[in-house]
Amino acid sequence: MLLAFKIDVEPVGKGRPRFTRDGHAYTPERTRKFEAAVRAHAYEFMRRMNAQRIPEGVPIDVRVVALFPIPKSWPKKKKAEATKLIPRIDVDNVLKAVLDAMNGVVFED
Repeated sequence: MLLAFKIDVEPVGKGRPRFTRDGHAYTPERTRKFEAAVRAHAYEFMRRMNAQRIPEGVPIDVRVVALFPIPKSWPKKKKAEATKLIPRIDVDNVLKAVLDAMNGVVFED
């Protein structure tokens, strides 16, 4: 079974946990918003497809295509070369944020 859906938000890598003065950990706001958008799209997709969560222990193949916008602050010359550039973001962290958001919605951890 193939489950594929598109999320029209800018990819964000999973941010490191932050800590309050009294030691409580929390996820950075950008990460929380991105994961919430992914989770909402995944939930809606699963609902529309009337699909059940993939049970624990079943192998899955996850593919993520992350498209990054060209920053508006870049000069024209740099924008023209943008298709050759790789964004300065750790793709492992983008995948981790997507997988964390889909956990419990698309598959069981």
